[in-house]
Amino acid sequence: METISTAAAGRLTVEQWLEARPIGGLQWLVLAATSAIMLVDGFDLQALALAIPALSRDWGIAPEELSWALSISLIGMGAGAAIFGMIGDSHGRKRLMWTSLLVAGASCLATALASTPAEVALLRLLTGLGIGAANINALALLTDFSPPRRRFLMMMAMGCNMALGASLAGLVAPNLIAAFGWHGIFVAGGLFAMAMAVLLLIAVPESLSCSIARGDPDRLARLTRRIDPAFDPRRLSLPPRTETRRFAFATLLAPALRVRTLVLWVVYIMGSFTLYLMVSWLPMLLIVAGWPEAEALRGTVTIQIGGIVGSIVAALYIDRGHLIAALVAGYVMAAAGLLLLLVVPGAVLVWSVLIFLVGFGVAGNQLILIGAASALYPEHLRATSAGTATAIARIGAIAAPLAGGLALAAKIPPTIILSALALPMLVQTVLLLATRRHFSMPTRSQEEGHG
Repeated sequence: METISTAAAGRLTVEQWLEARPIGGLQWLVLAATSAIMLVDGFDLQALALAIPALSRDWGIAPEELSWALSISLIGMGAGAAIFGMIGDSHGRKRLMWTSLLVAGASCLATALASTPAEVALLRLLTGLGIGAANINALALLTDFSPPRRRFLMMMAMGCNMALGASLAGLVAPNLIAAFGWHGIFVAGGLFAMAMAVLLLIAVPESLSCSIARGDPDRLARLTRRIDPAFDPRRLSLPPRTETRRFAFATLLAPALRVRTLVLWVVYIMGSFTLYLMVSWLPMLLIVAGWPEAEALRGTVTIQIGGIVGSIVAALYIDRGHLIAALVAGYVMAAAGLLLLLVVPGAVLVWSVLIFLVGFGVAGNQLILIGAASALYPEHLRATSAGTATAIARIGAIAAPLAGGLALAAKIPPTIILSALALPMLVQTVLLLATRRHFSMPTRSQEEGHG
């Protein structure tokens, strides 16, 4: 029996079809919806860190007793991305996105009722799982709808909203906590996520590729009409791939993809270590260096703003085929900013500029890397690849706060701690330059799976 993927002559892959057309209303809707998911996820992920001062006073415990709850959110996020990224590749993106947001929202709401650190940790694990599953499938859905010529730019426009969500949480938290206690930030985050889940269920489509894979011509026709009413959807097909008994995870390490995958994982781990050490400890490091406390707390915001700007600027070059050049430029700029901290006096304005440059390179490149983990792989591996890379990068993210705490306890000067972070950037730069030929877009043979 003929299927929609083989029905017509002159077939096109989804990517080929989208590349030949202007970006339309349906694709802007997908970008807006996936950006909103990232906004919600950034808000909910930041909630506990903002609530800890009030929560620890209310419970009469030391803030560090909640440190495990902070770490377990990241563990849950990585696990959710890896596990539910693979499920999304085989069972569709939309259902996983809205159900994951419901899980994240419900667990965030329930955290407002917690009465012990152990309960907070368990609920934050569930919140992290939901966040990881939602944002990795959002990334894959946007990738499915993006024309290759603008893919990185659209992904960066989406990814920046995680930093914006965390910033939004920081802006509203003081008022929420003043009015409702520490419970208020969790209630707001939970309701935010659940409302977004309902909107996703109503307004957001399943991907074109999933509609083809499921053999659903009616849904496919409805989607293609919203992009090009005159197009015959029977001409669309999935790239052929050899059937294999391999798990999708194992396919990431097939000969054609192995170097790309391993280098991406190492670079992503190092970037996560650098970024999370700075986000976790930069305020304290700046206070020790002599900054006023209020200015020190704004330091992490400066990193996030730098990352947003850096990712968008880099995406403009990456969409022209300059992925490695953009990444290397970011790491060199960030390393220079960190090394200059050794010789430039610690004035707030001057160091803020240097911190912005570090964020431009480090935080910006982290957004680029998660996009690369999706866009550089065949359609049937995108969520699996991005989810696995995100999970593996948690190694660096979880180790970073511990390393920063040990360095502070050892009384190492802040300038030495920060400048030492230029070393992993040097390693990342060398790795990327040495393996740059492995970072081209997927070839036809790679789309076939190399089973």
